[in-house]
Amino acid sequence: PNKSEVKDGSVLNTSKLAQSVDFVCTALDLYEALTKDDLMSKWTRGSIKRNNDTGRVQMFGGSIEAIELEKVKPKKLVWLWRTQAWPKDHYSTATLDISQGDSQTRLMLTQEGVPKGQEDITKENWQRYYWKPIKQTFGYGAFL
Repeated sequence: PNKSEVKDGSVLNTSKLAQSVDFVCTALDLYEALTKDDLMSKWTRGSIKRNNDTGRVQMFGGSIEAIELEKVKPKKLVWLWRTQAWPKDHYSTATLDISQGDSQTRLMLTQEGVPKGQEDITKENWQRYYWKPIKQTFGYGAFL
């Protein structure tokens, strides 16, 4: 297992997650849905609190906090990411690689530093609170 040092000096066992999700939209559409506050507030169904100086973004009533480390439009996002359920001041690193295909866009999520025991709920929450609402809100789901 991976280990991350917590601010108080203790060591936290962590894991790495990976997910691949396809969207029926352009890479730019998906990138903007993940970075523009007006679009984010639609799929999160709430307000987005952003500090442009620090790159800190809060959503879902403060339950989720991200700090934008890298933005490569429309190909990549790197966030320090955490949920309130995790130990205080512990962040994972979430890398979202976005690649445009012929008929869809693929998002590859790699998340390092997820606390042990939080892997399944974290994977589920990306699906439930990010990918599914983005597809439903903007019609970016796969057509059968």
